[in-house]
Amino acid sequence: MVFNVSTGEVYGSSFLNGPATETTPLSPRSVYARSKAAAETIFEDVLPPKSRLVTVRPLNHTGAGQDERFVLPSFAAQIARIEGGLLPPKLQVGDLTVERDFLDVRDVIDAYLLILAGTEALPRRAVLNVASGQARRIGDLLDVMVAASTRPFEVEIDPARFRPAEIPRAVGDAAALRRHFGWIPKHSVDELVMGLLTYWRARISTEPIATLRAASKSL
Repeated sequence: MVFNVSTGEVYGSSFLNGPATETTPLSPRSVYARSKAAAETIFEDVLPPKSRLVTVRPLNHTGAGQDERFVLPSFAAQIARIEGGLLPPKLQVGDLTVERDFLDVRDVIDAYLLILAGTEALPRRAVLNVASGQARRIGDLLDVMVAASTRPFEVEIDPARFRPAEIPRAVGDAAALRRHFGWIPKHSVDELVMGLLTYWRARISTEPIATLRAASKSL
């Protein structure tokens, strides 16, 4: 059995027509998404017909430990540094108007484990979206963090943070996953956002000490 983790980004431009189901045409708009769509095709082509192939297409997901190059960890890391006096009180952001279907990474892992444990109930070639089915505006999620911050700061738009192939609204339909396995997200997006802020506050609090230790070792 091959368990192929693809991405909801393979739907690309098709998100403009509404929530994507597993039968929505693929229309990737980035190199990353095209590579994932190509991998799906390659697995279909090279695996024997009797073999089992399960492809999952998760929508946006995040959690503690994700790199701060991603949007929500970026907000949380910057806020934590501002609170700690390590950055001036200015938060650099990109396009806050886009809407995304966000999941807590723990819910995504739960979905994967359910699927892996129950593959015998699926067709030999199966595709499943992993999504909440709800769109949240990036700016609204930032507002949750702003309300929880301990220091005031300005929000400054940085054109360099805008993505060239941006889709205004991307939502997935995970009805098939619910039907087969009864999966639903256990963690709310607001809980996810606050968890990110808590994680980065703890991580940033150790950064100056780590920096001093690294510098002392190099002497």
